[in-house]
Amino acid sequence: MSAKTNVRIESLFTLCEIISLSSDREKIKQKILSGSIDWLFVIEIANTHFLSAALYYSLLEQDMLDFINDEELLAYLEQIYTINLHRNQSIIEQSNEMTQILSKKGIKPVFLKGTASLLQNDYKDVGMRFLSDIDFCVFEKDFLQTKKQLLSFGYIPNMNDPGIKDIEKHHHWWPMYHPNWEVSIETHRSILTYPYSHFIECNDDNCQNATYYPNMTILSATFRLIHTYIHSDIVDRSYAFKYMDLRQLYEMSRIIDKYGSEIDWRYIEDFFKTHKVLSRFNNRLFLIKILFKVHSPILIENRRCRLHLSVLFMFFKYPNTFLINKYRNFQILRFKLSYRKIRQRYGVSTKTEYIYHASKILRNHIFAKIRVIEKSIYSIFKQ
Repeated sequence: MSAKTNVRIESLFTLCEIISLSSDREKIKQKILSGSIDWLFVIEIANTHFLSAALYYSLLEQDMLDFINDEELLAYLEQIYTINLHRNQSIIEQSNEMTQILSKKGIKPVFLKGTASLLQNDYKDVGMRFLSDIDFCVFEKDFLQTKKQLLSFGYIPNMNDPGIKDIEKHHHWWPMYHPNWEVSIETHRSILTYPYSHFIECNDDNCQNATYYPNMTILSATFRLIHTYIHSDIVDRSYAFKYMDLRQLYEMSRIIDKYGSEIDWRYIEDFFKTHKVLSRFNNRLFLIKILFKVHSPILIENRRCRLHLSVLFMFFKYPNTFLINKYRNFQILRFKLSYRKIRQRYGVSTKTEYIYHASKILRNHIFAKIRVIEKSIYSIFKQ
């Protein structure tokens, strides 16, 4: 194992230890003073996983900024945090305005993911959580009226999203933006994308009023934990790619730590068992315990989750190597050929249409590989 790959793992644990709720301040302080932290690697990992603002605030809150003798680094982190703080404050204001706009028609938006975390004050500071947009779901009966209401108040749909070909079959409408606000919004007709739409439904049984903003609605802690996991590991395919989505894992650790006694763990266990992903979920719970020192009541530490952890660390140690790239390219091709992706991209509705588009994608992939081989052979003979 090279020194460089050791530094990557050490930097991963350093980042997680700093931002963890149970971080050992004295231990981190000694590591900083000893000069053993490779801040370039820590920042690279934090940036990749959208945790730079959380890193800065954690150092600030624990009074450790004075121990870091790198003004350029501190200025960089402070700038990211400050920008994100103002952005998140604006997101809360925008979410509140949207709630008021939709409530005029008796519509209750249910805020999801990062927005829900802001409304619940799940982080020690508003500026810690990075959000790309505002996701919210409405009841199916309110979906059409929601679009009309937002359009009437100046929201403009971005119909050029290349990832959406058949909007009527997509789980959310076109992303919308407003001239007065910085962040776009996504109006969901279902919480999860096809074919997982039936996993979690938007209804009164799994919703609650946000604690700090009681006029706004979010999923309950039980369903927020389920949604966070499914969105990252299954929908975004982090599990298939052997990828550690640290932002989502960190969010799961926050939910578990803050709402552990409120979470219906029996329901969660039965839910993942029904959908045949309990073992995968258990592996992630084990990873959260190792990285952020947060234990889950249903976690079972066994050989399978330890093996999964070893594989994840191997993929993390050796990024962009030949075998890992080949593995992930294969997973990408599998996803492109999946019915879910072809349905989303081309709006197919019959098996014949699916076979046609899948064979076209596979043919183009094979031809592209042949062209690469031909170029390699040509360059060899040219030499």
